[in-house]
Amino acid sequence: MCGPVPYRTVYARSRGPSVEGLRVKRFSLTRVLKRWWIVLITVAVVALAGFGVYRLHGIFGSN
Repeated sequence: MCGPVPYRTVYARSRGPSVEGLRVKRFSLTRVLKRWWIVLITVAVVALAGFGVYRLHGIFGSN
């Protein structure tokens, strides 16, 4: 059991008939992006900067 489960079971609150008061809440990519967008941008910027430094070392440090 590694990593998050893409859905979770929560109690339904008076939303019509359900199986024993439970319903399945689906995984939302939008919700994840709203919560983690700054971290994703930071990781992308650091990765691009690292790649740029690697390439510049290859160009200027080749002699």
